[in-house]
Amino acid sequence: MLSFTGTGVLLTRKSGRMSQASRKRVVVASTVPEKAEAKTSIGRTALPVAMVGFSVVNRVIYRTLLVPMKDYTFFITQFITFAYVAVYGALLMSRRKKGIVTDDMIAVAKSKWKTFASIGGLEALALAVQLYSGARLPGSLLGILAQGILPFTMICSVLLRGRKYSALQVRPLSYGSHMRLRF
Repeated sequence: MLSFTGTGVLLTRKSGRMSQASRKRVVVASTVPEKAEAKTSIGRTALPVAMVGFSVVNRVIYRTLLVPMKDYTFFITQFITFAYVAVYGALLMSRRKKGIVTDDMIAVAKSKWKTFASIGGLEALALAVQLYSGARLPGSLLGILAQGILPFTMICSVLLRGRKYSALQVRPLSYGSHMRLRF
């Protein structure tokens, strides 16, 4: 985590050193504060708006694509998975060159590769099941199934991890599920 101090120095929490890319950002931020503030304010509003817009477009494209191509969901799943790998791999390489992703971060990922591989495998399985069922179920049922993920996640966290939830955390789940099923 990088922090900006009043003297114009970026330091990491662990080492107290900063990379060459961070030094360049400090010089730019300290010499032209108006431009740096303008960039961050635009990023704070434009990125969330773009993310919401892209997620809506993604959902609509999935639904419109799945209706005529419901027999080819495996191919669509493979294409989407490899596209994600290419996009996120390019982002990782770019962030690595800029010094945002450090060698320590890569070492943690390499040391826990089994965990990340199982997460990736389960995500791929979830995408395949979502696309297969999304092409064959009515649209109103898809929303209810998406909402059903949260209670099952909470049940698994209680059983597998021993997590305890308060009544305030559980009450919205029961109210939302009750309202959806009543209609």
